[in-house]
Amino acid sequence: MSSEGAILSNEKASFSSYGAGMIPREVAKFLEANKDAVIQQSLEKASVDWPQIGLVSFSQGPGIGNCLQVGLDAREGNRSAAQNCR
Repeated sequence: MSSEGAILSNEKASFSSYGAGMIPREVAKFLEANKDAVIQQSLEKASVDWPQIGLVSFSQGPGIGNCLQVGLDAREGNRSAAQNCR
């Protein structure tokens, strides 16, 4: 999102279990395997680099705990990456 409130990117990867329902362990594995690509696609679509990022957020819940943990871990790792670029 820009400082004017425009959405610059809304990239995502969608989990599908083909009839087995949402198995938390499998969803977390899917998120872990796809998070870096989705983040990279988001940066590219928004035409920004890490030094230009002022805020990184994640969904804290309610939700499936181990899936939310993937989001928290991604935020923490990328916050470190952003700080190292400055």
